[in-house]
Amino acid sequence: MKTNCYTYRTHVKTMLGDMHTPVSVYLKVRDLYPQSVLMESTDYYTAENSRSFIALYPIASFRFENDQAIETFPAEKHVQEDLHGESAREKALSSFMSRFQVTGEYAEACGVFGTATAEPATMHYVLYKYVLLFNHFKNELTLIELLADGEEESLCRLEAAIENRNYASYNFAIDGSPKPISEANDNIQSYTGDDFKVYRAMRSLYPSPYLFYLDNGGQRIFGSSLETCSITSDTDCVGFIGFNGRQNQAIVTRVFKSRRNRLYFPSGETFGRDIIHMAISLKN
Repeated sequence: MKTNCYTYRTHVKTMLGDMHTPVSVYLKVRDLYPQSVLMESTDYYTAENSRSFIALYPIASFRFENDQAIETFPAEKHVQEDLHGESAREKALSSFMSRFQVTGEYAEACGVFGTATAEPATMHYVLYKYVLLFNHFKNELTLIELLADGEEESLCRLEAAIENRNYASYNFAIDGSPKPISEANDNIQSYTGDDFKVYRAMRSLYPSPYLFYLDNGGQRIFGSSLETCSITSDTDCVGFIGFNGRQNQAIVTRVFKSRRNRLYFPSGETFGRDIIHMAISLKN
């Protein structure tokens, strides 16, 4: 029986954010904190939708696929369950989240970040130690850290990385020529280098109110969305679920996947080829 609960308090620092963009900060911190998440809102003109997030350093996760839920907790091994039906998945995710309690300033910004797909039915949500909250309307950047009992604060290392004006830059190149667009199948393009440049090219050529880049370790998922939503059985979505039950999810409309130096992009859309050409041309 699941009995262990995990209690955290927040440690928060807010700084002026007019010199920091989500992309520039992500480039500075991603090598220090692998398996991170960037979720951007480009609607800077209203207070309600003018927030972007970077989440760093996974400490717990919930994954559902092939009718199995795999849960990982701090200082615990994987917990695995067989589940059948949508209600069972939702109950398992709710049970997972009920084992965490977060108190303190900006506790409402703490929760799990990830994705859910309808066909096949999958979920992957992760709790992170650090959350960077960009308030574009107020030009503020807030650093949020989850601290367990007796744990010392460690935002100074993260803050130093953000203030550093230098960051590593990697090239992007494809193997051979860009493959033709196919209506029937996903397009697969082998590449070398940094697929984050493909994300940057996508957000420039095809701007969208909601953009995301998720590094899951063995696979990276990135794309765009035109509207927000809640998790439903027939919707592919990406976003945030708070411990207070609040959801900030977006419907996935265009998505790339990158795995083992192979780039998968949607069929029937010329935008993938245009983005790859631009990514190759980026020099920094």
